[in-house]
Amino acid sequence: MLTEGEYIILYEKCNSGNCTPTELQQLEAYHDTFEFSDRSWDETRMGRKDEVKTRLQKLLNEELRQDICASPNLFFSRQRIYSIIKYSAVAVFLMCFGIYWVSESHIFIDKKSNVNDHRVIAPGGNKAVLVLEDGTEVNLNDLIIGDFSIDGEAVAHKDTPGQLRYNSLSHSSEKISYHTIRTPPGGQYHIELADGTKVWLNAASSIRFPARFSGVKRTVEIEGEVYFDVAKQSENPFVVKSSGQEITVLGTRFNVAAYPDEEEVQTSLIEGSVVLNVVNQQYSLTPGECTIYDKRHNSVDKATFNPDAVLAWQNGNFVFNMEDIQSVMRKISRWYDVEVIYKGDMKEKLFSGTISRFGQVEEVLDMLALTETVTFKIEGRRIYVME
Repeated sequence: MLTEGEYIILYEKCNSGNCTPTELQQLEAYHDTFEFSDRSWDETRMGRKDEVKTRLQKLLNEELRQDICASPNLFFSRQRIYSIIKYSAVAVFLMCFGIYWVSESHIFIDKKSNVNDHRVIAPGGNKAVLVLEDGTEVNLNDLIIGDFSIDGEAVAHKDTPGQLRYNSLSHSSEKISYHTIRTPPGGQYHIELADGTKVWLNAASSIRFPARFSGVKRTVEIEGEVYFDVAKQSENPFVVKSSGQEITVLGTRFNVAAYPDEEEVQTSLIEGSVVLNVVNQQYSLTPGECTIYDKRHNSVDKATFNPDAVLAWQNGNFVFNMEDIQSVMRKISRWYDVEVIYKGDMKEKLFSGTISRFGQVEEVLDMLALTETVTFKIEGRRIYVME
């Protein structure tokens, strides 16, 4: 099945008349689905599961029917696509742990949002800055597609608006230059290093790396959230340094979330094997395992994780798993490049669910407000979170 991001890309391709018959069939067959969760269902607090499910499905169908009446042609506009994604995300959101708030409070999806002072705050996109060793900054969005040269030497190649690929050929100079690529709040970027390792940067993240690798170890330094698909070189281990920990791999895929404003650093292994050195101890991971480094207490725990949740940001989603409102809003703040201010007691306000990152920030806040545990007010690029 197409992801939401693939659906939008394919829609735009078909809308411009460049779709193949097979792609058109994919587009027409696309639909979002959700599963009704049986986990931790308490009928005393939540009501009868089948009745709640029926009521929520009816509400969603009514909302979708209103949108279709307003725009009966499926291929009428991009807003129509976002409406489909929005309401399917509502379904997923309500069907998760947070559903008892809906059941107890009799929440209804209303066109009158709890979010006021509506202004257009668009989601993030492909944005990054390249910092050369001498401090020169290059806005990667300003680079045209093609070779990126330094002193007449083609160091890298910009393949697409969101990707920079470093050349694997040996450079004529013996000096090794270190580059840094950083994404701003509201940015993301894809880099391919000189050894063939693929790197994806989430918003407000950075990676420092050599323009070409030399020596036994291939060492890089990161901050923020970064996903790696490491090119295998059995005699040249790949080393990632971040927030007091060091990760050593040969060839593997893993995600590191190491934001300075987060209390924990999570390293999640998707494929292969990694060895971490942190707090003077060594930890080995197998696929499906992660380490959680608590920077406050200088402690480390091993656990299992849900790959769909860890990689949600790459698939264009927010995924919350019993997260407090501050954690939720930090993710929203980074992606939408907004300031968040809290008013009132935010303790024990937890959220679970999946919400698309494609829409405007108001759509995400609307869904969070459905729980009736918090309300929001937007002033410019400032979001107030209130009881």
